[in-house]
Amino acid sequence: MVVFLILQAIARRSDLSQKAIIFETGLSERCVRNNLKYLEEIGLISSSRDFRNLNFKRYKLKEVITWKTKV
Repeated sequence: MVVFLILQAIARRSDLSQKAIIFETGLSERCVRNNLKYLEEIGLISSSRDFRNLNFKRYKLKEVITWKTKV
């Protein structure tokens, strides 16, 4: 459930920092940090350094997953 909240926040506003994800989801810092690490390990998101402040990482989706349904 927590993973989906984080993915939803990143999908809504791409290129988010960890602090922004915490603010968007209302989850604890530890919970967000652990789940971001997990999502990065399984390849759903990627991280890059924020060039304005190299202490921060920015997270975004690697691929956009679309569901196609027949009507």
